[in-house]
Amino acid sequence: MNKAYQQGITLIEVLVTMFVMTVGLLGLAGLQANSVKDGLDNAKRSQVTWLVTEIIERVRANPDGRATGYNTTINSTDCPSPPAQQCSDNSQGDASITCTPDQIAAFDVWEVFCGQAEAGIMANSTDSLNLTSVTTGCVGTCTDTSDFTVTINWESLAVANSTLLSDSAIAAQKSQSITMTVRP
Repeated sequence: MNKAYQQGITLIEVLVTMFVMTVGLLGLAGLQANSVKDGLDNAKRSQVTWLVTEIIERVRANPDGRATGYNTTINSTDCPSPPAQQCSDNSQGDASITCTPDQIAAFDVWEVFCGQAEAGIMANSTDSLNLTSVTTGCVGTCTDTSDFTVTINWESLAVANSTLLSDSAIAAQKSQSITMTVRP
């Protein structure tokens, strides 16, 4: 074969190889970004599960407040306003703090869901986890043997910031929730 026909073939091969490698590396970068987002979502799901478990343990510790005090829904917009009576474990020994089981229950749910962060500081659950609401209560009539349900809703930032989904798919998948039903 004549050398004149062979000129530039190596350059074309190098360009094609570079194009194929670039497409492959961009694909790997996209997979890595999705992996990080999914990892953050899984960490958030784990933390929300811990919050649900914390509320259930507080219900078990306050069985007298279970029937009425824990039947509630709190939205993230309710968080700046704590319950009128702030009941905690009273570790300071302040004898003036007395709470009914229902007041303890209302404070328990608010404290776990909202936390006690100062205004403007991202340190409470609703800010750091993008929580939207918590619903607690008995299934049916509340008796000693009835089931108790806790549901926490939040918004997934990984889904909300996705560039791979349509707007309708983002709206459908952005809202996440965990529901746990137990018999305390």
